[in-house]
Amino acid sequence: MPESPDTPTNGSIVGASVTSVQKEYQQKFLQPGKDILAAGDADRQQLERLLQQHDPNVAKKFIRRSDWAPNHAFRGQLWIKLCKRLVSENDWNQSISLYRNTLPDIYKTSDGQTESSRSIPTPMFVDETMAKSYYLNENGRFRCRKILTMIETSQPQITYAPLIFPVAALFLHFIPDDAEVFACLDALLRPRKVPKKFMTDTVHAWKSSSHAMAELVRRRLKAVYNSLLHSLEGQKREELFDSWLKWIFIDLPFEIVIRVMDCYLYEGIKVLFRTGLALLKMFYKSVGSPYSMPNLAQTLPRYCQDFHNHSSASELLKVGFGFTRLSQEQLVRMIQGYEQDLRKSSDNLLTLPADRSREKYDEARRSISVPLTTIPAEIVGTSRILSEDQFYTLWQWLPLRHRIAEPKLIFTSEEHGTSLLTFFQQTSSYEPTLLLIKTHKDEVFGAFCSHSWENRFNGGKNLSYFGTGETFLFTLHPRKETYRWIGLGKTEAPTAGSSLFQTADSSTLIVGGGGGFAIRFDSSLSSGRSEPCTTFANPSLVGSAGGDFDCTVVESFGFVG
Repeated sequence: MPESPDTPTNGSIVGASVTSVQKEYQQKFLQPGKDILAAGDADRQQLERLLQQHDPNVAKKFIRRSDWAPNHAFRGQLWIKLCKRLVSENDWNQSISLYRNTLPDIYKTSDGQTESSRSIPTPMFVDETMAKSYYLNENGRFRCRKILTMIETSQPQITYAPLIFPVAALFLHFIPDDAEVFACLDALLRPRKVPKKFMTDTVHAWKSSSHAMAELVRRRLKAVYNSLLHSLEGQKREELFDSWLKWIFIDLPFEIVIRVMDCYLYEGIKVLFRTGLALLKMFYKSVGSPYSMPNLAQTLPRYCQDFHNHSSASELLKVGFGFTRLSQEQLVRMIQGYEQDLRKSSDNLLTLPADRSREKYDEARRSISVPLTTIPAEIVGTSRILSEDQFYTLWQWLPLRHRIAEPKLIFTSEEHGTSLLTFFQQTSSYEPTLLLIKTHKDEVFGAFCSHSWENRFNGGKNLSYFGTGETFLFTLHPRKETYRWIGLGKTEAPTAGSSLFQTADSSTLIVGGGGGFAIRFDSSLSSGRSEPCTTFANPSLVGSAGGDFDCTVVESFGFVG
């Protein structure tokens, strides 16, 4: 049975789960009166009307100026509503179903017993220095770890995402249903309907956001930046900007950070940058003579921790939104630009801020099982390459969220021929896809391709790599083996040459690069070559000495629902 949400035991508490929060939280925040409850319903109705309007600025201004109290009855509903609008109704329902249907099985050991709370590890992508649980008690922290492990299982391409833990913990204070918390996080990580960025999920993207914050301070707060140049050496200054998200999610009081969250969930990551700029501006204004400020790494966090005693959430947001011409698009371009520079750099082995023991993690994670998905026999029968046993083997290697989707044969060389252009026409509207190859020697191998082949146009006339670390290679005959991205679970970022997943143009299709191409077709799907490559640390996927192969059949599957 799916896990049921915790039921509040106090009728006056709306949205929060009292079984998962400390008594201090209940006494401090969860005592709303009838006026708060009535206001919650009125605000909900008003926001629903505003969200339906064509102009997004109307709802944005409403959320910015609505200084809701921490115990406001509407907050949990608001956060769910804001996350739901980032994805389609089908995607949202799929996330809910994935969590509820998988949860009873994923935390069973090999002997069928349920994992204890202590034996469930925190995912490797979590930064332990950002793992703030606020007022969650032991039960709440246990729920948080379960949700994050589900995120890890369904999105294995995530290598470093420092925001996920504190955001999940905040959700759990106001949303009693864990499946909805999971769906909210999934929507923030993959906002498919709204062109906004909410979280980074790699160490390169995190480091790039730190560079972007430093550049914004240089442009927008020149006096502050000059003070930093004067008071901090290069390495210390870099460490300060690397910790900018901690100013918000670790140091700010709970009642302040949840108001930042209200706006962040509607407007995206730009709210966090604006908040970071505002904190620096207000801090330096309070100091008076910043050039003589000692121990900045200690005094700035203390200022943030004591923020509610000398200012308010409304004032913080007012200062943050006072920075003009700072759009989501501008910030995303800055982050992507810095990320490209980091990947091109020959010395780009970035070390994560919180190192963790991979061995201990693997030991704790080893016994967690994943349920088998039933695939209709008529779908299995559509493939001329895979036997039923091979189909099920391959399906267990897929990211969890795709196992509950229905596979659909979208290309077969027996029907569509061996033209690459025809292959692209048949497959480009699907994401992700499976590429299956059977050779004249009965070798069966292929790749799970995380991104649509439509992305081949993004590089202009030149071949440009795309895709994510979810992409992987596999062989099914004569041996069964997977070759995952070498960056998964690592505590340092891989070099640019080891993050080459997919690329193509009108006459070429390649999966895997760096030192060689794991799978390569030129012009036609009738023959190709497989070589060892750095991205997946794979050998040649075929047995011939040079890696050349001739195809009997080539197929591609997409995912529906």
